Parts: sequence; C-alpha cells; structure tokens
Amino acid sequence: MDEQLAALNDRVATAVEAWLSSPRDAGVYARLVSAAEARRAYLAVQRAAPAVVEPAGGPAPQPEIEPEPDDDGVVQPVRDLLGGDDVRTMLERLRRGG
Repeated sequence: MDEQLAALNDRVATAVEAWLSSPRDAGVYARLVSAAEARRAYLAVQRAAPAVVEPAGGPAPQPEIEPEPDDDGVVQPVRDLLGGDDVRTMLERLRRGG
C-alpha cells in the first residue's frame, strides 16, 4: 500500500470513529463523506492507471505447459478423478485422514 492510500485510509478511519461518537453531528458526517469520496477518487485513478508496463522488447514469452503423459486434454468429471468415489465421500475420507 502506498503512503497516500495509507493516509486516506487513516482519514476515513478517523472520520468513522468521530461519526460513531457523534452520529447526529452534520459536520462530522460531512467529514466522513468527504474522506470516503477522496479515497474513492484516489482508488479510481489507481484502477485506471496501467498496472503493468511491458518491457521494450514486448511481453515476456510465456512458458509452454507440457501436458501430463496420460492427459488427453478431455475434461473429466471430478468423480472420475477421485477413483469413482462421490465427492462427499472423498471429502469425508480426507477429513478422517484416510
């Protein structure tokens, strides 16, 4: 977390504490709303900024994932992967340590 976000979080937390102590005070509530809006605005800018900058040579190559020798690429039901057991039965067996 960066320093500015930490400061905004602290501002919101302080405003919440003040509002919880005086929930009918309009000025306290206004500070809470102001703090929350400032934090939202900051986070919106952070989300809009590009998260990853690609290196000058382009994106890094992704490693090839080798399939397992017995993997035919077909999606199998979980029941088949568990040796034919029902999923609940398998979970119970795992919970018992067996």
